[in-house]
Amino acid sequence: MRLIFAIGFFLAWTSLIAALSGGLGGFINVPSAAFLIPIVLCLALASTSKQALMDSCQLCFKGQAIEDPKRTQQARLFLQVAAKQSLLIGALGVLIGWCAMAAGIEDWSNFEPAFGISLLTLVYGVMMKAIFDIADKRIEGRFCNQGIS
Repeated sequence: MRLIFAIGFFLAWTSLIAALSGGLGGFINVPSAAFLIPIVLCLALASTSKQALMDSCQLCFKGQAIEDPKRTQQARLFLQVAAKQSLLIGALGVLIGWCAMAAGIEDWSNFEPAFGISLLTLVYGVMMKAIFDIADKRIEGRFCNQGIS
């Protein structure tokens, strides 16, 4: 429940800052999210498994421990891979946006949408990285036995 609250607070605070800096409409971009989210999830699933995704959801949202420590580690691996890929795919979105800007350099009406998509893809990637990192640290703190030295 605390994770859901933290994510909700993060999104609400980000929305408030966006609204105070000129309106939320400039920070919402469906193509950026549609580019980023499916690719990140597919890459994380490709390097782990569907079971790791389900286990990470169970550990984060339900707070139920999994008996097999290997499955807990796989759930953490899913979140770690997704966090790293979020930044990489966000950076790729920036490069794609720059290519779109360069392709239409003669027509400045295409510049603004391409610029917005390139920057918002990176912003969404950073936000997703933060969420996946928080979920990973939650699992680590609650379910992984670590010796204190």
